[in-house]
Amino acid sequence: TPPHLLSPPYWRVRRALRQYEGRLQEPLQPLADHLLNRTYGVFEGDDTKYLAYENAVYRYLRSIHNTTQSSQSSKSPSSHISQSSSSPSRSNANNNSFIHIVVLGAGRGPLVSCVLRAYKRATEQHNSHSPSSRPQQQQPPLPSLLVSAVEKNPYAFRILKCRGVSDLEWRG
Repeated sequence: TPPHLLSPPYWRVRRALRQYEGRLQEPLQPLADHLLNRTYGVFEGDDTKYLAYENAVYRYLRSIHNTTQSSQSSKSPSSHISQSSSSPSRSNANNNSFIHIVVLGAGRGPLVSCVLRAYKRATEQHNSHSPSSRPQQQQPPLPSLLVSAVEKNPYAFRILKCRGVSDLEWRG
């Protein structure tokens, strides 16, 4: 057996998909149909996908912060930060800076959790750079984060609403 097939994520996904082996499956039509809860469960079993998404958001947040730092030190506007509603944006209205990330097709919320964990990691890394290591230069704080989740499936939407109220990770 090749070593990459022995890793836990492979076997977890394989075990979850075993019930579908040897059966003809109708293709999913997530734009036309509301997905079942168990279908979301199969999707959410792919840890690799969510880890890659979280890391991509983390790198983006760090790049925004680095771009903001360099633009503030040179006092030139940053062209990297978009005001478009189709991508993450940063607002400077009344000096209340924030990053707005919209998750389209949020399902039951794992991508929202990825965004929140990525922001927490970026904030922790930002705060771990002690001011004593660079006494002349204070780092500006990371902008606040606003996450919007958009979901058309009313069943998944109810789960998102419940998580927004009860999930400490989402409320913090």
